[in-house]
This record gives sequence, structure tokens and C-alpha cells, in this order.
Amino acid sequence: MKKLMRKAITVLGSAALIGMTVGSAFAASYPSPFTSNTAIVVGANAAPSDNIAASNVASNLDASAVGGVTTVDGEVYKFEKTSVKFHIGDNLTAIKSSLDDDELPTLLAEGKYIDNDNEEFDYTQKIEIPSTTQLSMWEDNDYAENEPTVGIKITSGAVVMNYTITFSDTPTIDDLSSTNLPIMGKEYYVLSNSSSGTNLILTLLDSATDTILSEGETATLNVGGKAYTVSIEYISSTEVKLTVNGETTNSIAEAATYKLSDGSYVGIKDILYAAKDTGISKVEFSIGSGKLKLISGSEV
Repeated sequence: MKKLMRKAITVLGSAALIGMTVGSAFAASYPSPFTSNTAIVVGANAAPSDNIAASNVASNLDASAVGGVTTVDGEVYKFEKTSVKFHIGDNLTAIKSSLDDDELPTLLAEGKYIDNDNEEFDYTQKIEIPSTTQLSMWEDNDYAENEPTVGIKITSGAVVMNYTITFSDTPTIDDLSSTNLPIMGKEYYVLSNSSSGTNLILTLLDSATDTILSEGETATLNVGGKAYTVSIEYISSTEVKLTVNGETTNSIAEAATYKLSDGSYVGIKDILYAAKDTGISKVEFSIGSGKLKLISGSEV
């Protein structure tokens, strides 16, 4: 089994890429079994600080128990045990250390990837949880001044989870371009592959549509429900300028992108330049609603 990519996702990256966050629900509200009638128990010989902490937790429970219903968009896996759901001091890995299509059948579905030589590669996906992901009570004035919080505290830059896509065999890097690469329930159009030293660079476009446009013609593409009318403003053997919905791009080279004013990206796949006056030059390009660059050894 070969792994094409394995990436430690930071707090910001996981929220953007996955569309969900494991820890936020703990800090935002208590699970439904916790109510204002919940008893906080301390030992008979508990230290005064334990009694103070118990009182703080009870007050926080009372404040959080009124009408608190937490909703989460997207596919969800709930970390809990059958009887005792979760203890303060427990780690998420005590319940699950990794998730796959058994827990998230859409987000982490198994499937087949087809490269631009029409070869098929089986793939699986999983998310691994760090062993340091612990439910605890803490105080952080930047989060809630002088108030205890029951939740999972993750320091800035720390790994929230680790995502891996594993192929049954390794696709050839040159055969990735112009294909749809599956990542966590979405498909990304592989605009180009390149390298910097020993690092591989893949440029991906989200929800991309591509076409070949000839000089003097106009093409209309539909990307994410929006129509884009495109024509060639200028073309040479090394770069091209396009006019997209009345907006003219800078000169764009092959495998490069230009960000449009609406936030979408134009990516140049191939410049088919005809030097003779009798020839007609063409450009193969794509428009995508977002761009993702994967560089081996670097954060996304």
C-alpha cells in the first residue's frame, strides 16, 4: 500500500478543509445528559481547591443547561462510550484513535481513482487522532476571562488530526494532471504538478471546469452554478491573457493561476501556440472556485 499524501492538519486547516471541528462542541455546550440537576461529587478529604473547582463547574453547568442545543453541519462522528459517556481526563483515543469509512462513510469513503491514462487505483482514507487530545477543565483569559472551561484545549499550531489517503498502488506523478483527486468527500481538479528541489508540488482547483479555447472564439463555462464567458485577449508561446466576464487577467504562463475578482481561479493547463499567420492558437484552461496547493514536507 502506498501513501500519496499524509498531512498533519492544524486547527485552522482542519476547520477549513473538513468543515467540522472535534473539540469546539465540548467548549461550546455540555452534552444533553448534563443539566442543572447534575451532582458534582468530591471526596470527604478533598482539598479546599477541589471544593472551589467543583463549585465553579456546578455554576458553569447551571449556566449552560438552559435550552442548550448544539447543532453541527455535515457528517459527524460522536466520541462517546456506551454507558459512561465520557470522563474529564479521558483522551479521545480511549474511544477511537482513528476514523475511517465505518465512522464517516461519506467523508472517508473508499473508492477508485482514475489517472489521465485511465488506469484505476483503489484508495482508502482515514483520520488519526493525537493521543494528547484530552478532555479537561482549564482557564484561559484569552478564551473566557476568570471562568473555568470544560473542553479540549489545543495550543496554536498543534496537530488536531492527521489525514491520510492510501492507494493500492502509486499513480505516476505525470499522470495526475487534469484528473479529479478525491480528498475527504470532495474532488479536486489537478491543474499541474511540479517540483522544487526534492519537494513535489500539486496545484489543485476546487469545483473546476476546463475547456480548450481557440483564438477569436468565446467559451462559456459553468462553475458552481455561475457562468463565466471567456475569450483570448493575447497569446504567445509562453503566456496568455484571458478576458473573463469582462475582466482581463495578467499574463499567465502554463501551470500558473490568476485569481479573479470574485475569488475564483483561472488555471492555464496548456498553451497551443501557432506561430504561422495562417494558424490558430489555442489554450487549454480551467476555472475553479478555489485553489489548494500541496507541497510535500509543508503545511497546506
